[in-house]
Amino acid sequence: MSTTWLADWQRARLKAVPLVAITSPDPGATLDALAKADTSAFDRAATRFVGVPVQTALLRWDIISGLTPQVTPSYSSAAGRVATNVIFDGVADSDADRASATASLPTTLELLRKAPPGPSGS
Repeated sequence: MSTTWLADWQRARLKAVPLVAITSPDPGATLDALAKADTSAFDRAATRFVGVPVQTALLRWDIISGLTPQVTPSYSSAAGRVATNVIFDGVADSDADRASATASLPTTLELLRKAPPGPSGS
């Protein structure tokens, strides 16, 4: 698997690009590679900057499951679970309700726009 797109991903993250689309024949391997590459370097830099441990909340969206925390064989995000709980607070309680509420990409983006900022204020 070529890592050029991983370097592009990391540059986008460092510039705070809000949405990145990646087309892949193997979404699972792609998500696993992103989680490994992104979180280690980015979390270390963020931890140094704010002075407390930081974990990136990786979220994924697809038309079947809607917005969910990213979980791969090498990455399980407690921050992602917390983020989805905050995003869905007062909107949807069950996983089925959450999938239903975020099956539409425009609706999901609007929900994310209205979400409160993270601990860093960003």
